[in-house]
Amino acid sequence: MSSFRATPDFQRGAPRAFGLPIGARVTHQGAIDFGLVLIALIYFLYVPVGRFLIHNEYVYGPNGLSEALQKIWSGGRYLAALGLAPLLLARSGLSPLARCWPAFPFAIFAAASCAWSAFPKESMRESLNLFFILVTISTLVTWYGLAGFGRRAQIVTGLFMMASVLTALLIPHLGVHHDYDLASPLHAGKWRGIFRHKNELGELAVTSIIFSLRSIRNETMRWKVFFTVARLSTLLCLIMSFSSNAWLGAIIGVTFFMLMKNRATANPIVIAVFILLGAALVQGLSLNAGQIAQALGRDATFTGRTDIWALGRAMMEDHWLLGFGFATDGLVFGQLATGSLFPSAVDLHSGYLDVLFNLGVVGAVLMFIAVVTPVVRGYVYALGHTGEERDQAVIFMSLFVAACAIAVGEIAPFCVAGDGAVSLWTAVPALYQLGATALDRRLRAANR
Repeated sequence: MSSFRATPDFQRGAPRAFGLPIGARVTHQGAIDFGLVLIALIYFLYVPVGRFLIHNEYVYGPNGLSEALQKIWSGGRYLAALGLAPLLLARSGLSPLARCWPAFPFAIFAAASCAWSAFPKESMRESLNLFFILVTISTLVTWYGLAGFGRRAQIVTGLFMMASVLTALLIPHLGVHHDYDLASPLHAGKWRGIFRHKNELGELAVTSIIFSLRSIRNETMRWKVFFTVARLSTLLCLIMSFSSNAWLGAIIGVTFFMLMKNRATANPIVIAVFILLGAALVQGLSLNAGQIAQALGRDATFTGRTDIWALGRAMMEDHWLLGFGFATDGLVFGQLATGSLFPSAVDLHSGYLDVLFNLGVVGAVLMFIAVVTPVVRGYVYALGHTGEERDQAVIFMSLFVAACAIAVGEIAPFCVAGDGAVSLWTAVPALYQLGATALDRRLRAANR
């Protein structure tokens, strides 16, 4: 899918992965872009897409088919983690993973939570997914550089958005919510595209919008047409999803990008204003939730979220230090909340509460270190550098900021096996590789 044409010298010395060439300049017309294929495979397996076109339990209800599809998709993720991760490490060495060392304590703690987890198998599987995402994204960014990886991610997310538009327009019983949906009859007429729910479409649209902030002025005409259509499709998906959380993430993420792009954040006054506004927003939400909800056209409970948060906080009182175990919220909290509150209370509807519920205060602190460290590095790098790599670093930081904004009302941006695979858990390992060469010297030497 690339218009790049490799030079003869680069072709002879180009590193290969599983028989396919890698590197931003290696792919040529008619060749398979290994990085693009692998990124598409990862996002297809991890993001909530694909199996819901076959069977969406929000429409048909959970049954044997939905359980079978869940096992197939989960099995695909585990096979990828057990199979691809070692092969990628064998080709790239440990240097990409070593750059992520501040994330190790969190990853190790997540795996160790199996010892006290209410569902140890689930905790182990999801910690394996976390390790695979860290390995894969880190390796691909090392091979292609931030800009090369960002371009491929933009293509994949753009295809998701274009497919969602076509599904909503041509197959509306799959791509649009209806009044008979189990999710909520209030969502009737809102788009969900190729995803299970309108909020998932909206959140992926935010990710696609931020990836599309990359300049396309140096692209060929056919790619300019593709990216333009993808951008229009993304905007349409964001509008038709009617997801207020997605709009919040888009506004905050794009605003942060514009400030960083123009280096306004180099001024300490701007940073101080951002912090003060953030503190005022949190305080306002806590004191005036009802009024704010009404102003946004929502009920005073933010569609039942305040009841969910109250139940979640009560359940955490006896597990505040270590939590219930990594990725157990759906099984522990969901089983209780769907019975005592309402059927759609399947999770905590807050990424921050979700982290505390699963891993307690200890896990929350370790995750904070894991995800903030590369963002701080990216900020410092962006202030002192120019060029395409710097611009792409700003995009990944904006992706992180947007994910944190959406996580106020949704858990998905922080979930490894969910929207988080293409937002937070793409941005974090990518920023850890900032400054690394696009092609590791050892890979070049091994293929001469």
